[in-house]
Amino acid sequence: MMALTPLNVLTLLPLAIFCVFLTVQWLALKRYKQEASVRDEELSSLRNELQTLMSCSQGVGASLHKQQRQIRNLLQRQDKIEQLDTGHTQYGQAITMLRRGADNQEIADSCGLSSGELDLIKRMNP
Repeated sequence: MMALTPLNVLTLLPLAIFCVFLTVQWLALKRYKQEASVRDEELSSLRNELQTLMSCSQGVGASLHKQQRQIRNLLQRQDKIEQLDTGHTQYGQAITMLRRGADNQEIADSCGLSSGELDLIKRMNP
């Protein structure tokens, strides 16, 4: 075995420093790999959550579209009912006016009915 002399120590010192440097670098690399693994797991989890959210949003979008279609259909039906009701309201108003004793001209002017319609209403509501 070789004796440790100052010259031998000075010769071996750079090698020892290099070994310490390599060990520190290896430990840092190991830590970075562990952190990268954790981040990969987090990223995978976030991807799954995003996929779930996208699926839900597609379902919500389809449901919203269906509800908009239903609302549009309901509004169209309501318009049709109001149009029908408007015509019936004129006849109902004419019947009410007849029962109160209004004359034909007053009813025709107020309800916008023809004389034939007024005659029919009078015959049906004595």
